[in-house]
Amino acid sequence: MSEQLKNTLDWDWTATVPLQHLSLIMHSILPPAHLKPNPHLEAQVQELISTKTTDSSLELIGNAFEGIIFPTLCRRSDGKVFIDNPSSPLSLVVLNDRSVGKEGGDRQLYAHFQNNGVHPGFVRLTKLDPDRFTAPVAGNHFVSAEKISDMRINSHVSQDKQCLVYSDHTELDLQQILNRQTIAFPCPEWPSEAEAWRKRQRKSKWPSQDLVEEIVKSGCHVIPGAHPSSKNREIEWGFSFASAQKKLAQTFTPSQRHCFLLFKMLYYDYLDLPTFITPDHLLTLFLWECEKIPQEEWAGLNIATIFLALIDKLLYAVIEGELSDYFIPEYNTIDFIPEDFEFHLMDKISRLRQDPLTHLLNFASIYRFSFSPSEEWKTLSKPLLEDIQELHEDQSRSTVKAFLPFADKLAACFLKETKDKEVLHAYQFIASVFLQGRLRVLDLFSSAHQRVGEDLNLCIQLMELSKREFPDNKHMYSLLGNLGCMYHSLANRSPAGSEKREKMLKKAEEQFGLALACPEASGATRMDYCNFLCNARGQYVDAIPDLLRIIEAEKERPQSGNAYDSAEVGNVDENLQLEIQASETNSVTVLSVMYAFYMLIKAYLQIGEDEPALATLKEFHDCVHGILREKITDVEEIAISFNLLGYSYMRLADKDGYKKAEAAFNMALTCKPNYALAEEKRDECKALVLSLIGPDEQEEVEEEVIPHKDGEPEPGAQSSGCQTGCNSESANAQQEEVLDLVQTLLGDMIYDLD
Repeated sequence: MSEQLKNTLDWDWTATVPLQHLSLIMHSILPPAHLKPNPHLEAQVQELISTKTTDSSLELIGNAFEGIIFPTLCRRSDGKVFIDNPSSPLSLVVLNDRSVGKEGGDRQLYAHFQNNGVHPGFVRLTKLDPDRFTAPVAGNHFVSAEKISDMRINSHVSQDKQCLVYSDHTELDLQQILNRQTIAFPCPEWPSEAEAWRKRQRKSKWPSQDLVEEIVKSGCHVIPGAHPSSKNREIEWGFSFASAQKKLAQTFTPSQRHCFLLFKMLYYDYLDLPTFITPDHLLTLFLWECEKIPQEEWAGLNIATIFLALIDKLLYAVIEGELSDYFIPEYNTIDFIPEDFEFHLMDKISRLRQDPLTHLLNFASIYRFSFSPSEEWKTLSKPLLEDIQELHEDQSRSTVKAFLPFADKLAACFLKETKDKEVLHAYQFIASVFLQGRLRVLDLFSSAHQRVGEDLNLCIQLMELSKREFPDNKHMYSLLGNLGCMYHSLANRSPAGSEKREKMLKKAEEQFGLALACPEASGATRMDYCNFLCNARGQYVDAIPDLLRIIEAEKERPQSGNAYDSAEVGNVDENLQLEIQASETNSVTVLSVMYAFYMLIKAYLQIGEDEPALATLKEFHDCVHGILREKITDVEEIAISFNLLGYSYMRLADKDGYKKAEAAFNMALTCKPNYALAEEKRDECKALVLSLIGPDEQEEVEEEVIPHKDGEPEPGAQSSGCQTGCNSESANAQQEEVLDLVQTLLGDMIYDLD
């Protein structure tokens, strides 16, 4: 996909739909993973069908053996079973001892071609010696299609093998294969009528020349059937290239099979009888397109473009009144359609082209595959349909805004029905096509809590599914850590001391244990575990070694961060809860090393270790100073780091602690002038300091200011040069100014921890 396509909309203005949205729905209602053909199907069927004759054979044909059939475990909403392409034969009874062809060859033939006055694509079969299958016409003996059709081949299927299930969602009725058979004469020599197919140049290089020669060498068949306008229907036969077509279709890519079946979906929803167009016409048109478009171009979003182009080609064929047979181009397969009906057909296809999305959803709502969700597709796709309407008004915003909410909604439905594989399909296309591999399905599962909010059960189900499906993924530690956080959140929704709460806490502890056992476990995962030990279990002593490990690894250069949102508000202490509640996004992100300092100070004070706590406070200040000096993080992260430092000083609960906390909150305001919580806490500390000193000292305190350079704003001042989100020509330059200012102020602060 081009860079432009990733960031902008690609509209089809006839259907007034973005191709991104159309392709997502196409992949969702009919996942390509369920369309894999069984390469051994034909051999399996042949073994189960007994034919008691030595001079004939059964040639299995049709969409099932071509690998382009709908999953047949498909029922209408009224309970009736859907049958794909019900009128076409499923097998040819080939009379091997009765070859036919042109007169004059070396081969001994049962009958010869005679095509004078016959529509292209059809022939008459003449015989010098009449037999019980011939009919005399104008002094010639022609093989009668009607008489030969009365032949019965003694084929049967044993009673216990009536159906053959050949994939997870597809079954064949073997008896139906025998019921829908037709007699066929072999034509060993490739007919001259189809010589153009063998020689023509193909833009897509498909089929390969080797396959072309293999097909030509195999010949074709002649079967009973006359052109609709024929006046001698009894003695006319049609060329059948079903065996050749089967070999061609078996080389389709998964994307090509998928596109063709979606094309047929529209037919069954809107173009079914009596339009004179059949699925065979669709396949003819499709084969022509396969010769024009290279197979590698059918993937990704291109499938939506090709899908719409197929409808355009069908409409154009009806307008022109011509759709050439794929093997015999002189044969116009739609020249029999009545002229007065052509206008009706044009109108139907035009309407279909203007709104293909509705017709796809109609089909998916009426015909339910075994892998389909129980909820109505029109309901499930509502986020996408609404997004399309919004995009009509604003095409500049993200093209994938509604895609993940749609996938989440679909996944929730599938999880209720224990259709785990379908959950994966719901996300795979988004991850591979729209996100270009930048995020994996595992990442989308792991981040689900950021999208579905309070639905913790859905988040947990997605993450548990990831554990089962991606056990060896090198990023599993991240998902396990997030899963531990989700179980921690779920535990907080049960009363303290309850059995359910304890069960969820044990599950959380188990996930954290698995995460930290991974060699790749990050500081963020370890920090989540420490947060759990302190806030859920009160095991401060147990958390200290891991907190020290995080600080040692990241104090020089932070490498990870921890994010907590409203669903996890109960997982953190009262100060982080305030940060989450005060945030416009109802979430907070902190550098793991800063959070480790904050929690380590809290842990030391909780167990009465005041001296290590004071030493850690000093180191916390030095760490913030060092990070600021190196400018290796952004203003937002520095601002909340100062707030964490301020909260830590407040834990000292004395005058000096409150004064230093006030200074830290002032620094947070310098970084982020609209930081309301920092301002609130600064004022709270100032009030606490005043409450702890006498009247004379209060006057001195009110006159104190933190030193700053001449011409620079005091901490907390609303300077246009450092406001977050101000209208400046260079936001990066503003951030540099803020960091320089804060570094100067921080360097001037005096810390006396003795």
